[in-house]
Amino acid sequence: MANGPAQIFVHEYKDTLLFRVTGRGTMCHCAAMRRKAEQALAHGARRLLFDLRECTYFDSTFLGTLLLLNRLMREQAGGEFALVEPSPACRRLLGQMGMQHYFPQVERGEESSGGCCMLESDTDSASFKWNVVCAHQELASLPVAEAATFRTLAERLAAEFKASSPGNPGP
Repeated sequence: MANGPAQIFVHEYKDTLLFRVTGRGTMCHCAAMRRKAEQALAHGARRLLFDLRECTYFDSTFLGTLLLLNRLMREQAGGEFALVEPSPACRRLLGQMGMQHYFPQVERGEESSGGCCMLESDTDSASFKWNVVCAHQELASLPVAEAATFRTLAERLAAEFKASSPGNPGP
């Protein structure tokens, strides 16, 4: 299992978008991951899968982005969102935060016969910052013990974003 920075591979096939995460899932890829998922939903994707078998860690922005995409899939597409066999480290983190019940988990996903590409981290500063805000707002909305901490952080991040991007409510 890779323990360094994440490499995220994107597989598209049929009506499914699969993100395979190796290493540490951090905020670096989240805006690009969200954008790719939103584009797939707009083009008819009905399944959004995150293969976390080789993921060794994730930060709060990564977790909040997963929550946001889970909600979008349910509300906008009425489709399926699932984590594929989260690693023991991921299961431990989800359990510590009381969030293991917010994500459907499935056994090994079907293998992709479609194209695969590596997801590059986002270079758009405004998009990156806005996704960090949205991810923490998503975490703050949950009825878990940590929500108050995330709410305070989300409010501070939103204020910082507005101050650095006057007139821009977000990308």
